[in-house]
Amino acid sequence: MALLMEIVDRISDATGADRRAVMGRVNRLKREMQVDAEVVALVVASDDGVDVAEFIDRVDAEVVAKARAAMKAGPGGKARGEGGDGR
Repeated sequence: MALLMEIVDRISDATGADRRAVMGRVNRLKREMQVDAEVVALVVASDDGVDVAEFIDRVDAEVVAKARAAMKAGPGGKARGEGGDGR
């Protein structure tokens, strides 16, 4: 199961909120905060008093992996060396 959905399910189970409602909150805050949805889900959980400490290291690793992939891809989404930028 995707990490985001694991966190959303934990919030839903702990609060009794519908999964779609939790995802709606995550999506709204994601647009406002402009950070990864997994990070926002941790914020939503914290706001709701839900213990999601077990997910923090996994979210950290996922966000770092996404950043590294984006850096490797470079501008325009092409891997360095593929876009004619000389690297």
